[in-house]
Formats: sequence, C-alpha cells, structure tokens
Amino acid sequence: FSFVFGLSPLAYGLATLFAIYFCLQLHWQDHIVLTAITAVTVIFSSHEMPLLFSAQQILTALLGAVCGLTVNYLFTPNHKKQVREQLKEVEAGSRRIIEFIMLEMLEPGCNDESFKKEVAQLKDTIEEGMDLAKLLQEEQRFVIHRETDSDRYRRTFEIFKSQLARLEEMHNLARRIPIKVPHAGPIVQLFRIVQKMQLRRATGKHHHYRIIKRLMAKLEQSFEQLEMPHNRDEFISRASLFHLFQEVKRYYRRMQEIPFAVLKED
Repeated sequence: FSFVFGLSPLAYGLATLFAIYFCLQLHWQDHIVLTAITAVTVIFSSHEMPLLFSAQQILTALLGAVCGLTVNYLFTPNHKKQVREQLKEVEAGSRRIIEFIMLEMLEPGCNDESFKKEVAQLKDTIEEGMDLAKLLQEEQRFVIHRETDSDRYRRTFEIFKSQLARLEEMHNLARRIPIKVPHAGPIVQLFRIVQKMQLRRATGKHHHYRIIKRLMAKLEQSFEQLEMPHNRDEFISRASLFHLFQEVKRYYRRMQEIPFAVLKED
C-alpha cells in the first residue's frame, strides 16, 4: 500500500482494514491492535524504499521466529515430569491428611494446627499442578483423536480437589467426637484400606474390590446391631462415626474415578 499510494490517508486506512481482516480470519483477535499499529508504522518508516524495507522487516521477524523455536526445542521444560511430580505430592498429601483424620477418630481432641497447615499446603500444590497441566495441554493441543496425558492429569487434580473438600468435612466430623469409643477402630481400618487402594490405583497396581465391599457391608450391619447409647457423649460419638463411615464410602467411590495408573512410570 505504501508502494502504490505513498504516504496518504488511503494507504494508512487500507493497511489498517486489511490488518484487522487478516487477524479475524486467523482468529488472532487479541493481536489486532498490535498488528494495525505495526502496519501503520511500517508505512510511515518506509516511504523511501517501501518494498526493500518490508522485505527487511519480514526477514527480521523470520530470523527471530527461527531463533525462538530453536531455543524452545533445545531447552523446553519437561512439563509432563513436573506435572507428575506435583500429582505425586498431591496423592501423598491426601494420604497424610487421612492419617490426621484417623488419629482424631482414635484419639479425640488432638491439636489440629498441623492438619490446617497440611490442607493449605495441599491446596496450593493442587493449584500449581493444574497450572502446569494447562501448560502441558498447550503442548498437546494438536492431539485431537484421543485422550491426552494433560486431560488425565487435569481430571485427576480435579478429583483430588473435590476429595480434599470431603476430607476437611470428615475432619470436622472427627473433631465432634467427644470421647474415645471402640466403634472407631473398624472405621479406621476401612479408611486405611481405602488409603492404600488409592495409591495402588494411581500407580497401576490391581486390588480386590470385593474385600472392601464385604467390609463395608459388615460395618453397616454392625451399626444396626449396636445397643442404645448410655449417655449423650456416646450418642454424639456414634452419630459422628456413622456420618464418617458414610463419607468414607463416598471418598472410596470418588477415588475409583481416578484414572488407572496415572502415576505409573512410562
């Protein structure tokens, strides 16, 4: 346009309109302003030899693109490894939080400051992991015919995020238990099995679902056969334990949605 129309309003107007048009066709809406300003600047700067100046600008941009792609290829961060490390930490952190809950069930009245600190740290780790998974998704955006690693990792982080909220509720229930009661032992045993099954599923190790289903059915029956509580504290403890038992079952069902072998080494 500069070569044909020179430094005229028509050249500036046509360059701006075509810059907007090409950006819209390429779905680069975020770059319209920068592209239009660049086009106008090129016209203003190239009034003496517009074709030569334009060729120099194109070659300079291509040289920068080649250098950038080369650096990215040689020094690309291993986002997949970073996401896996974050996911391992999230899985291990959730099991540590389960330990706090089981201890609270067996020994009511424990200090919960360490629990709160662990929960806050785990929330930050989950958010960091989800951000890294987004970067990995950018690298795998051209894979459209199958589920990518980034899809599986992001879904796993979402599951652990919802599980963390459930664990916080379970800890609140455990804190309501006023006295130590023997009925907590079997529920802790069940929770410990679920805790181990979570790690086995994430690392690609098979386990027997029938065993835990039988244990859950046995616990359901034992609650039905309990004698009437003798005092208020015993009633509150039993009610909290029953709710904890239901939450453990929900945690277990949600845990089964974790992609199998998501942490298994390639």
